[in-house]
This record gives sequence, structure tokens and C-alpha cells, in this order.
Amino acid sequence: MKLASKIGCKEILYLSFLAVLFFLNACETNVIDDDTAIIDSPDCNPEISFQESIQPIITNSCIKCHNGTVHPLNFENLTVLQNNAGTIKAVTQNRTMPLNGRLTDEQIKTIACWVDNGAKIN
Repeated sequence: MKLASKIGCKEILYLSFLAVLFFLNACETNVIDDDTAIIDSPDCNPEISFQESIQPIITNSCIKCHNGTVHPLNFENLTVLQNNAGTIKAVTQNRTMPLNGRLTDEQIKTIACWVDNGAKIN
């Protein structure tokens, strides 16, 4: 009996899924060469303004993909943005997002500060 006839649809999907995970794990985008980590600033402003500080970063660096059409997470929806705040902090700090651009260290610290203070929409 041929090996291909022994492999079912579930196994093919599972192997495909593993291949995609392996590929994505191997990709590095916007990684700093010296592997410098962004550390939360001790002088983080607990009253950081979403409208003045975070919204411009999201609008200029995230919305072109995270608008509900290119990527299913629509950051124009503030509830979606708040529910994913921890992930946004993580992927900006490890510089895997934004894919087609780069945030400054100050923008990354601002996002981290906003998240650490409850990701308020103020």
C-alpha cells in the first residue's frame, strides 16, 4: 500500500499547519540587529491620552492592515483594540509589527505605558 493512501485529510492539514508555523517562526521582520529589548519606562505617565498619544500611532502605522479587510482584527473598533492591547504591546516591543514600517523606541514605550495603565480609551 502506498504511503499517500495511508495519510488522511486530517494528517495533511496538520502537516500543512506545522509547515506554516515553522515558516512563520523562521521569519524575522523589523528586528534590531543588536537585539536590544525595549524596557518599560519607570517614568510612564499613568494618564497617557489615547486620543493624543496612541490613536495617531495606530492610525499611521496599523490601520492600513488592521482595518478588518487585510487582517481580521479591525483596530478602528476600539473594543477590538483594547481586547488586543497586550498582544499589541508584545508585537511592537519585539518589533514584529508593524510589518511595513517601523515604530520609534518612544512610540513603543508609549504603547507599553498605555497598555500597562489599562489601555484606557481617553
